[in-house]
Order: sequence, then structure tokens, then C-alpha cells
Amino acid sequence: MFGVDAANDFTFPVDVTGNAVSNTVFAMANVNDKSALTATLQLMSENGDGSPFVTGVRGVRGVFAKSITLGARQPITALLTDIWPQLAVGSRGKLLIRVSSGQPNSL
Repeated sequence: MFGVDAANDFTFPVDVTGNAVSNTVFAMANVNDKSALTATLQLMSENGDGSPFVTGVRGVRGVFAKSITLGARQPITALLTDIWPQLAVGSRGKLLIRVSSGQPNSL
């Protein structure tokens, strides 16, 4: 389990293995009590390549990322496969989460 202080971005390892043995869960929250923020989640392969190499799916400009808007003081907890259900068993890499709009150091 990783825990970090409020920041604009952070990265941590992810892993999806077979037979429901392992699936990365992440939790984050908007610590700002006055405004919403939008966080961008991007998968990267273990060697740092962009997420299409992990997911096999291309998104905007070849980068497969998701955006999540969190209201003031709103938390979220999700399995990696809740966000990307098409992830194949054996997917490993990194998840980069960064604030794309909102007050700095709110994530």
C-alpha cells in the first residue's frame, strides 16, 4: 500500500494477474473543500511506454488516458479493471495520476 501527501501528480505500480489473484486498487480524494478538480489517469508499461502498449487500445493522440472529476472533498476507490475493463490478464506497469484542472496540491 502506498500513501502520499497531497500533490499535483503521483505514479505507482499496477498489476493484473489471472484467477482474480491480483488486481490493483487505488484510492484518491480531492482534499480541497471549495472546488472540484479533474484528474487524468494514464497507464504506462513497465518500461515507460504509453498506455496503448499496455491496453492495446488507442485514445486521443495515441495516449490512452481517462479523466475523472472529483467534487470538493470527494473520494474515489476503484479497481484498475473498473476503469479499464479491457485490460488483459498479465498487464503490468505504472499508473500516472495528475491534476489536469483544479487547485494545485488538491489530489
